[in-house]
Amino acid sequence: MATNLVLEKVSRGFGQLTAVNNIDLHVQPGEFLALLGPSGCGKTTMLRLIAGFLSPDSGRILCDGEDITKLPPYRRKLGVVFQNYALFPHMTVLENVGYGLKVAGVPRVEATSRARAALARVGLTTQDDRFPAQLSGGQQQRVALARALVIEPRLLLLDEPLSALDKSLREEMQVELRQLQQRLGITTIFVTHDQEEALTLSDRVAVMRAGRIEQLGTPREVYDTPVNSFVATFLGTTNLLDGTVAAVADGVASVRIANAEFPFPAASFRPGQAVQVTLRPENVSLASSGSGIAGTISDVLFQGHRLIVLFEAEAGGEWRAFCPPNSGPWHKGEPVWMGWTEGAAAIISKGDDDA
Repeated sequence: MATNLVLEKVSRGFGQLTAVNNIDLHVQPGEFLALLGPSGCGKTTMLRLIAGFLSPDSGRILCDGEDITKLPPYRRKLGVVFQNYALFPHMTVLENVGYGLKVAGVPRVEATSRARAALARVGLTTQDDRFPAQLSGGQQQRVALARALVIEPRLLLLDEPLSALDKSLREEMQVELRQLQQRLGITTIFVTHDQEEALTLSDRVAVMRAGRIEQLGTPREVYDTPVNSFVATFLGTTNLLDGTVAAVADGVASVRIANAEFPFPAASFRPGQAVQVTLRPENVSLASSGSGIAGTISDVLFQGHRLIVLFEAEAGGEWRAFCPPNSGPWHKGEPVWMGWTEGAAAIISKGDDDA
């Protein structure tokens, strides 16, 4: 049965730095949760607290209701895969995978059988007599996964295990890792600074900054409806449009941006309030005439699978749109009108993301 993990008011500091700041988090059984954020945001510290490599200054960590806050790592029964895999170079693949079972005192015949079964799970049954140096990066990553899984952990912790792989192999391993996790149904926490990786792999994403969780939600929620400009800009390219609430009625805020007004479902805002609208470039619609935000094309960049159209709004500010490569044609210096379909943009309070 998959593990339920709860963090209650967990904090951890290093001198004057608060790396993890009063975190409350509930990871559902069988969930794949990504901890996403820039370097120094506290995501790896949080993973190490869960693993038991660090102790919190305050708060509790519970697995299936059991308080494991003060348990040493070897008693938590958690599988950990490190960024550098941490394989023993002098041991064969089979010996690496079975090492944890050997330390636990599992009889040799049983340990070998379980290690071979774990290698079968990750598709490495023919590599058991090789040494780590004889394997590719992707194969080493699978060995590290098998070693973590062979002890039948109640929780799998992954600390940027794909960061050392090249782009094509990383994308391949993302699919394999996600399929393996779903097949096993094991609760998994994945640390990454790669936004695309977090959105691809996870059931939910915890976007972190300065030791806090800025937003927790499904990949689509954090991408399409970020709570502040930090989340909006960290999760890919976006246009941040300054605006002012003109009116609020029946749960809809009419926001004036440049030379036009646009409706947003936002009952908590008030007339006259300064706001920002986050609009992903792929959601921008461009027209050579009509209504919307008027501007002039400043550049057109071809990227093979898409065009990047940059344009200067009449009211100020350079914005961008991602368009199909056969759209347009768009030319530098041409007038253009920008708009978007209902629900394609989100409204946030201006300045609500101050650290």
